[in-house]
Formats: sequence, C-alpha cells, structure tokens
Amino acid sequence: MTDATLVLTNATVLTQVDGAPPEQAVAVHGDRVIAVGTTGDVLAASGPGSTVVDLAGATLTPGWVDAHTHVVQGALMSLGVDFSRCECLDDVRRALHEATPVDGWIRGFGLNHNVFDGSAITFDVIFEAFAVPVLIRLYDAHSALANRAALERAGVSGREDLGQGVARVVLDAQGNPTGHLLEEAAIHLVESVAPTQDRAAAKSLLRGVTEDMASVGLTGTHVMDDLPGSVEMIRVLDEDPSGLRFWVYGWMQPDHSDDRIGELAGLVHGGGGRRWQYAGAKLFMDGTIDGGTAWLCHPDIHGESIRPAWRDPERYVDVVRRLSARGVSTATHAIGDAAVHHCVRTLSELSDGVRHRIEHLETVCPEDLALMGSAGIAASMQPTHCTRYTSADETDDWSRRLGRERVDRGWPVAELGGLGVPVALGSDWPVAHFDPRIVMADARLRRPADQRADSPRQPRQAISAQQALDGYTSHAAAAAGLSDGAGTIVVGGPADFTAVDGDLFGPADEVPDLPIIVTVVGGSVVYQR
Repeated sequence: MTDATLVLTNATVLTQVDGAPPEQAVAVHGDRVIAVGTTGDVLAASGPGSTVVDLAGATLTPGWVDAHTHVVQGALMSLGVDFSRCECLDDVRRALHEATPVDGWIRGFGLNHNVFDGSAITFDVIFEAFAVPVLIRLYDAHSALANRAALERAGVSGREDLGQGVARVVLDAQGNPTGHLLEEAAIHLVESVAPTQDRAAAKSLLRGVTEDMASVGLTGTHVMDDLPGSVEMIRVLDEDPSGLRFWVYGWMQPDHSDDRIGELAGLVHGGGGRRWQYAGAKLFMDGTIDGGTAWLCHPDIHGESIRPAWRDPERYVDVVRRLSARGVSTATHAIGDAAVHHCVRTLSELSDGVRHRIEHLETVCPEDLALMGSAGIAASMQPTHCTRYTSADETDDWSRRLGRERVDRGWPVAELGGLGVPVALGSDWPVAHFDPRIVMADARLRRPADQRADSPRQPRQAISAQQALDGYTSHAAAAAGLSDGAGTIVVGGPADFTAVDGDLFGPADEVPDLPIIVTVVGGSVVYQR
C-alpha cells in the first residue's frame, strides 16, 4: 500500500454510509481516502512522510458543504454598511448617520423588512432628505432601498421596461418612485450609476470569508453567483492550496437568448479548476415573499406575489428540457407554492437521468411534496431563513403576507425528508450566516438555537441530528449530482473531512458551541484549532 500523506486517528468517524458503524481512523494519500478502520490498522498505512493528527476523541465526519451561498456577491456587499443588526427604523437612522460615504455614496446590505413593521417600504420614512446617494440591499438580496438622491442620479422614473415578470420600481399613490426596488433588473438601474466597488478589496474579503468558512467546518459550497468577475475571483482562490471546493451554477435568466443554453452546456462539460467546477445552471422561477415577488397560487394580503419571473412560464419548461438533454443539471429558485408547483411538474416529466433540484421551497402544496419524492428531485433549503426572519407569533412580514394556512406549510424540511427527497442544507449567505452548526441546530429546533425561551416555528418540520448532518454531507453531494463517494468517508472517496470536539447528536442548543478541531479539503488541512 502507498504510504499515507495524512492520517487522522483516535476519532469517532461517522462515515455516512448507511448502516455502517463508526470507525476510529482515516488514512489519506493525496486527495483520496486509502484506509478507514481502527487506529491501529490505519496507522499501518503511515510512513516516515505521513502527517499524523491525533483527534483525541473528536467526531470526524465527511466535509460539510453549504448547498447555497453567494460568496462573491456577499464579499462585494460586505464592502458596505451592515444593517443586519438594525431592529427598528431608529437603528437604521443611527447607522446611516454614522456611515462614511465611499466615493460620495453610502452602500449597505442586510436590512430586514421587519423594521418597517408591516408598513410600506420607503426611504422617506427613514429620512425625507438625505443629500448623499444611498443604496441599501434588503436582507433577501432580491430588493433594495434607494433614496431620492440616488434615484435622481440614476434618472429612475418607474416607467422603465425591465424585461422581467416581477422586477419593478415601486411607485406611491401619486406615481412617484418610493425608493423600493424589486429584483435585480430594478436594482441595477441605480447600481449601474453607483461607483464601482473595489475588486481588489472584494478579493481580499472573499479570501477572508473562505478562511472563516473553513474555521466553522465547511469544506465547500455550492456557489449561486453569476455576477461579472465571479469566476475570476474564484480562480484566484483556486490558486491557494488551503482553499475550499466550489461548485458554480451559471445563471440562465428569463431574458437570456437561446445561445446561453449552449454556452452553459460547454461550461458544465469543460469549465473548472483544481478545486472548482461548473456544476449546472441556476434559474429563477420567482422572487421572494417578503418583497411581494414570489409566485403564489393565491395572492398575499397585499394582492401581490401573483406572477412568475418568466413572462412565459412555458419558456422555462423548454429551457430546462434543453439543458437537461445536454446533460446540464439545473437548480431553480422557487419560493412560492405556484413556483414550486410549476418546477415540480416540469422536472418530474424529464427522463434523461440528470439530477435536478429546487432551491428554497418556502411554502409548498402537499401534492407537490409527494411528487418530488417519486420523481427524484432534490431540495436545497435554508432553515435559518425560517428561524431568524420569522417569529413564533407570526407578526413578521413573511407570515403576515401569507396567512395561517400557508404559514403552516412553511419550509417543509422534515416532510420532504420523510418522502425520501434528498434535502441539502445551506445558508444562502449573505442572507444568513454560513456556520453549519447554527443551521443544523436551528433545523432541529425550528427556532434560534441561542434563544431558548423562543417558541418553534412549524415544530412538526423539525428534523433529527442525523438528517441535519445528511443535509451537509451525503444530501449536499446528491443535490450536486456527485457520485464518487462525495458526502461519505469511503476508500477511494474524496479526502474532505470536518472534525468537531463533541457530540453532534447531543442537545441541539449546544451544537453551535462545539469547537471545530480540523477541516480537511483534498487531503490538506485548511484549518486546525
């Protein structure tokens, strides 16, 4: 046997292979596992050049993979003012007063819809006059708030044809823009005239973000970015031997030409680097419930969320069929029940053996849950969107908009898992924090793990510790269509591991505080406590 380059010993090794008991140690040569077994047996594979790490009883699992992030967009947004801790409009005003303009603008991110307490989202309720142009992304990243100075700089009137079914500039009763911009096409009207953000600073931030991701046990992430320069920034990270793995999903937007289908197929079958690859195509079926741009079977309380992102939903059907026929997996953003319904019906009719997935699924019709299970469609879900942005008393904007019946169908993680659907878990960072320990704990509790006095949201959708771990390992791999042992610890499989000091199957409230001991990517230690 070839000598191991890395040996991890004296651990509780959870291989994530069905029915397999825990092992004690793992040996690696290069980026592949060459032995799994007792510490004594695995040490026999070591030699004078082997690096041996004694895990002293820690739990070792397959590497944790976040199934949905926006690493480049998050890094760019992080160059602005963080409004995520603002709990009321006074907090927002204070943050704006303290902000220092950059190139004459104030840019921000993370503003919670709930600070408006159910009232219309307008900049004037914060400040009627603010001389410096301001553009703030709301937490959902599908909407933004601009002040009058920014709107005037961009010449926004609200009469622009944005070319998409749900994007719009919100107008008041007099027909004037309120500053609330819904979806990317509307946000771009203002963003296109704002100063270009510092790419060098963003690259530095991105490197810092990935280091932070490794420190909380992440070995990789499914990247849902397709901003200009995104792949170039990931290529820079790929040169770093201590980097993560990235699965990149190129966008297919409703206004893209048919040529984009062939382009994406070429990228998926030929694009990638040492630790990154194009994994498929990202499509959008709707927007968000909070923004009123989701696609619901019945309108929300404001009469909104009644249209899909595709003006012709049948074109979505045609695009997905053509992508699938070329061997391209798709990941479709679908939040509302009508959007999920359309996607499930479309994907269930495909028969070419390509894995497809749906992102978010915040409210779903019961019949579509069962069809997902029988059709082999994967789900990619973010439990902390439920636990961190809705409240148990349903006074939050998401719950108010939907109403009791649809709230009860919110984020059906457990139900999907019970039907055999691979449920990959993630954060949608920067929408929510990327720490998998927080996501796994919240998914088990259906409330914030750090708020023990809080009540759960839809408690019947709570999942087990094993299901939570599956969501970051074997199910994340399944959602990406990987089949080389990814998401498990097996001989010949990838050498991606996360070691945590403590019991992942213990009380959920304690999981976020379990220390990460070692993170290994491709056989290299990228983090060690």
